[in-house]
Amino acid sequence: MNRTGALLKYNVGGISLSFGQIVTFGDLYGNCKPLQQCPTQISDSGQSESQRVQIFRDIAGQIPNSQNDTSTLQKILNILTIQKTDTQSSQDPGQKFASGNSGIGGWDVQFAIATQGTYVAIALCNWDHFGQDAVTAYTTGHTYALSLAAKANDPYDLLDAYFYEAFAQHYLSDLFSTGHLRAPRRALHGDPSTVAPPADVCNKYMHDEDSASGLWVTNTYGSSWPAYGDKQLFASKSFVNLDRAVDAMQAGANELYQAYLTKKTIQPEDYKPLKMIPTIPVGQGGNFVPMFSTEGNSPTETLFQRTNLNSRSDARMTSYNLSEVPWSKLKSFIESSDIITNMYPRTIQDFTPEANITQLRQLNATHFLINTYGPTWTRLYSQWPGQTAQRSWNMRSQSISAIGPGISEISWEWADQVDKAVFSLFGTSGADLILLGISNDPAQGASGAWNVTVKNTAPCPTPIYVYGNMSMDSRPGLIRSCGGSKPRFELWTQPSSTSAPILAMPWNASNPDNRITLQSHSTFVDATYFAANQSYVWNLNTWTDQYKQRMASSVVESRVANAAQRILADKSTSDVGFARLTYGNNIQIEYLLINNSAVNVLSKQIFSAFNPSTCTSLSWFLMPLLPNAYSSVIGYCISAPLSTVSTVVFEPLSTPRSGYQQPRITTFTPDFLPKFSGPFTMDILTTTTQIFSPNTQLPGKVSAGLLHLFDNYGILGARLLNPVKGDESAYAVVGQVPAIAGQLSQALKGNGNAGLGFIFD
Repeated sequence: MNRTGALLKYNVGGISLSFGQIVTFGDLYGNCKPLQQCPTQISDSGQSESQRVQIFRDIAGQIPNSQNDTSTLQKILNILTIQKTDTQSSQDPGQKFASGNSGIGGWDVQFAIATQGTYVAIALCNWDHFGQDAVTAYTTGHTYALSLAAKANDPYDLLDAYFYEAFAQHYLSDLFSTGHLRAPRRALHGDPSTVAPPADVCNKYMHDEDSASGLWVTNTYGSSWPAYGDKQLFASKSFVNLDRAVDAMQAGANELYQAYLTKKTIQPEDYKPLKMIPTIPVGQGGNFVPMFSTEGNSPTETLFQRTNLNSRSDARMTSYNLSEVPWSKLKSFIESSDIITNMYPRTIQDFTPEANITQLRQLNATHFLINTYGPTWTRLYSQWPGQTAQRSWNMRSQSISAIGPGISEISWEWADQVDKAVFSLFGTSGADLILLGISNDPAQGASGAWNVTVKNTAPCPTPIYVYGNMSMDSRPGLIRSCGGSKPRFELWTQPSSTSAPILAMPWNASNPDNRITLQSHSTFVDATYFAANQSYVWNLNTWTDQYKQRMASSVVESRVANAAQRILADKSTSDVGFARLTYGNNIQIEYLLINNSAVNVLSKQIFSAFNPSTCTSLSWFLMPLLPNAYSSVIGYCISAPLSTVSTVVFEPLSTPRSGYQQPRITTFTPDFLPKFSGPFTMDILTTTTQIFSPNTQLPGKVSAGLLHLFDNYGILGARLLNPVKGDESAYAVVGQVPAIAGQLSQALKGNGNAGLGFIFD
């Protein structure tokens, strides 16, 4: 026997039980019987503490009392052994982990048979496993176990104390499953004499949704982390939460050993495990809208149900008097929704991009929510022996920034990071231009860095923003391009990272049929197309130190039949080089070099193997597939309505100047893996990233990863693709997290760009 409880061996009729096995028994032993009304549970009101303890002892005591008939116990252990093996085999560290593994879900039937229906009966009366009732149930069991430990005369006397602590810790572990945190279990309860009571089934649906989607949680100590629920335990996204759960359970065992040493018990308000359990942050507004919530107390309690089940960002609720809820109708309504069909999209384990992402979202007129996401390291309690840490990619923090005097009706146009922890935003409210700075410095806390309104500005239709270092002294600047009948450019600069941008230099622009603006090295490029004479005018702009003077040159390119859809700057060369893409049912790719006097089209090809018109969303990148290589043209195509995903890669023949090879197209259909893609992956944006992938095709940090953010019925999800080692023009899906800590996918409202407000470091 050791103080941690890890080596506990509790003997029942010749069967040796471990601490962990006893923890699992909370779902399998109870005082409920099939097709009977629920008896009094540990957490039911109106009981004395001694009455609660007696119920707990009666439930847990069924196990040691089965000394003479261990058949049920042995059946349960046999199922647990097979379940453990199958669960581990579903966790191939490559691409095969599925959070909705069908085998895992099938264990319910086997446990029901082994317990002669008791398993189902407990599930119909299991509010001791949810929310504050679970806190009460664990507190009761922990208190009893501590009393036994304090009375123990030697370590062997501790066996009973550790046994009851292990059983009580089932309720504690439930509190680390997001499906058990906010579901109003008592309200969602029906008549247990009815087969599959509709109210209890509704609770299961909310439990499953919260478990699959996760939540951002905090605790009394002020720690915050991403948590997930049932069927997610060994997904890498859940390792942070697994660490926290194990720490809390260990704290409970440690308190037992301390009680044994001191012969004293502590008060419930001092129980460390209860200070470590997750709770939902109040007023943060980051987690998705719950399927159900309640307000008030019986008999006037009101049940609220999310009106639009398929939009988990829609806060509208339908209310019912709890005594008059049409449960069968409500159950049918939920079962007809898309979220039930797609409850468990595919999780693919090796989601390890290098990207650090900040998500900005306006909560109200005076406050912004700031989420950060990025690589994390956690201790590893899993199936890979010998490892002490596990790398994953996860949500890392959440804060709220107060921005001072606010304006509610803002249409945001642009946002980016202008310093280590400072973000700059441009938006409009009527004729006013809104300049907002948000600081997210951990040392100072989230706050408004500046909040400036420029009154009665000239209209700026279809604004386009380019931000980067475009002066000789490499200072950042922001170019705002305005279209309409009076097109113009505006140069905005910042005296410092904590002061508001100022309009440093406006200048007029021509009125083209099509304009593409971008940055190439330190040059701001304005490529304007004139259909009447089929020509491009390339305007090249650079600035002297501190943006004191603009140096501009223009080059006319004649005989260009059509305006391009995309122009990509080649950052792998010191030249001002571009790939120009013009497409419809096929695609034309040109490689250009531009200087102050000429446009040189070095290669021009038309490819028919790829049809861009089939893509409902299409992102293009110009980047090397390998270090020190020339840039390839890479496309990421999503085709509706089945959400088929394709990558298309045009590698250079020798150099981009000599043209490109025929495209390599890699396609992933929705059945590439079960629940891999579908209507639950609505496009937000795709960007490039390095990845760290110790278990997949390309070990170590590599370039050319594609990070795709998507909307999963209102919740943020992400997918990672990477070139295949040795066959780099082909891409592989190496990771997917279909729901990241239950966070809403919406960032900033404004210009119709769903990706506005996602900022990549």
